[in-house]
Amino acid sequence: MDHLRKGRPFAVLDLGTGYVKALLIHRGPTSSWSVVGAGTVSYQRPRGATGKLVASQLDAAGEALQRAGSRAQRLAGRTIRPATCIIAVAAPPANALLHRHVISRPADRGPITRREALEMHAEVDGAALSAAYERYLQDHPVSAPHWLGAFSRAMSVDSRPTTALEGMRGGSISVELGVSCADRSARQLAHWCEEQDMAPLLVAEAAWRSRAMSSRPEHALLDLGARRTQLAYRDSQGELHEVTVAAGGYQFTRFLSLSAAVSPSRAERVKLAYSTRRLEEPTFSRTGKVMRRALESWSRRLMQAIDGAPGILPGRWLTCGGASALPEMTLLPGLVAGDSISRLDRYPVVSPLTPGHVCHYLAPGPERVGPSQVVSLALADWWLSLSFERAARAQASRLAEAARLVGYEVDAGWLR
Repeated sequence: MDHLRKGRPFAVLDLGTGYVKALLIHRGPTSSWSVVGAGTVSYQRPRGATGKLVASQLDAAGEALQRAGSRAQRLAGRTIRPATCIIAVAAPPANALLHRHVISRPADRGPITRREALEMHAEVDGAALSAAYERYLQDHPVSAPHWLGAFSRAMSVDSRPTTALEGMRGGSISVELGVSCADRSARQLAHWCEEQDMAPLLVAEAAWRSRAMSSRPEHALLDLGARRTQLAYRDSQGELHEVTVAAGGYQFTRFLSLSAAVSPSRAERVKLAYSTRRLEEPTFSRTGKVMRRALESWSRRLMQAIDGAPGILPGRWLTCGGASALPEMTLLPGLVAGDSISRLDRYPVVSPLTPGHVCHYLAPGPERVGPSQVVSLALADWWLSLSFERAARAQASRLAEAARLVGYEVDAGWLR
């Protein structure tokens, strides 16, 4: 946080399931922060290495930062050296726990005071941190967990969702807190950052979803990654749920590779060209037929996962990820409404998640950011929000200090 206050540039790395995305954020002469460089590099994950940090990921991360640096040098006119690197760690290897704590108080006591609200949050924080720590030690009894921050905080008073407890009246206060930590692979990421002369800050990849949904609770977020699809939503009671499908953009690549009898790498390049409408006829039409078959196969797996999800899902979906740019995504509402319409609160409406949805402190340009880099963009804006919003920064620091006292390993950036 000290580097951010001094206006030092920073980098954001999104370690996806098939690609590593990097962004370089720089403060311009008008004191506005903007993206001056972006880089995306694919990597191969060895068979059986799901949920583990592999060497190819770190190699891809270094190359992605180099590409972003080259772009920044052309756009900003000088070399940009990030002082801090924010790394989004997905689950797995991150371990996430969503803890709901209920506090009772006399309903006739009056509105909740500021001091009472702070005491309630401290009680919830302690309970959630202890529960996540104990669950982590059950699976990893040797090493201490590495703190990745909180990824969700939702409150309700007498079953009425609210954004703040202070001033509310009621007798039953429910607070949901999501905390995340990682195993010893996080230390490898931290050491790698230090070797690159950057201060590391490891955060839960899910943090951006909770922040994006806080201003749009009636929307669900569909993150279509390379090898995994995640659908996050809040039900009518405000509880956060996530649906995960072990299939993503590579399923579309595989369909194209088998249909056209080309290598997966060639099929991936064709898919990217198709999504940006850079293919000519009749190749564009033939590729579209294959993509529609792939979409039907992928959507069936998604609908099967939705059938087992709790609560009623929002009908409005915001999509991100590389495959979300495919033209066939416009057909998704009809496929969803076929078998799962009873699980939604309305007829589905699917629209892309744009930088305007997630950016409050980042100025647009000069680098163009695609659908696959929205996660990195959202995390960059979240990091900037901590420097502008004093209450949010104090809350994050207090929670990190409480995690350190419980026994978590905490990056110095969380405590400043």
